[in-house]
Amino acid sequence: MLAVRSLLGRIGSWSTTIYCWTDCSKRSAQLLCRVFEKCVKIRLDQPDFDRVSMRIVPYRILLFFARTWTILATTLIIYSALYLPEAAESTDYVMTFYVAGHLAASGRATDLYPETNVLSFTGSPFDKAAHALLPHLPHNLTAAYMHSPLVAWIFSPLSRLAPNLSLLLWQGLSLVGLAICCGTLAHIHDTKTSDILFLSFLLFPIFITLWIGQLSIVFGLLPLCTGFLLLMKSRPFLAGLAWSFVSLKPQYLPAVGLVDPGQRLAERRLAR
Repeated sequence: MLAVRSLLGRIGSWSTTIYCWTDCSKRSAQLLCRVFEKCVKIRLDQPDFDRVSMRIVPYRILLFFARTWTILATTLIIYSALYLPEAAESTDYVMTFYVAGHLAASGRATDLYPETNVLSFTGSPFDKAAHALLPHLPHNLTAAYMHSPLVAWIFSPLSRLAPNLSLLLWQGLSLVGLAICCGTLAHIHDTKTSDILFLSFLLFPIFITLWIGQLSIVFGLLPLCTGFLLLMKSRPFLAGLAWSFVSLKPQYLPAVGLVDPGQRLAERRLAR
């Protein structure tokens, strides 16, 4: 009992310390304690926790840390994009898709791919264009483009912005796509969209995908979830149309192929 009380006291102290770092007032620190109280369903204003009910739901504690991590991760992503130019230009999005969009928009689509007899991407036209376009890109990094020309054309409008702003915009679009996927899952399982969104940040690949600007959410997860929702609403044509976008991220195509067998298996179990 004493150990649990001590742990809760430390968590409350750590939360207050975070707010002190941001020069918040005493009232802001008390507000943070109320947020923690709501998440774990206990009262922190009781002296020495004498009358605290120990019915702490583990899910609520997990959700509290998921919310905290989501805020910290989002802050890190925004700060990295705006104030760390070398880190921003070293991301997959900027050194690959931003450069590809710029080449496609400027009529240099032939520079997307090296010659057929080239054994290395180092020194290729795309690699040279990337280092010429991105002044903060480390010289030891080799830029290479291994996607379809259609993807480069899609990123042409975003290449008109500065690299860090284009990255931040794409990260925002990816976050919106993730929220839509979480909303789809919430609709299917009758739960809160915000809870699924916060908990998804605990999956490390989600955070990495958002940070370095990969295509997995917008071109993979989003059409996959959208097509599944449309299929559940008996709209197979629109579902197939949504799944066609997965071809831009073919790693997700096997998941599409498993939808029909999984649905039939579920129907057989319900029929028993």
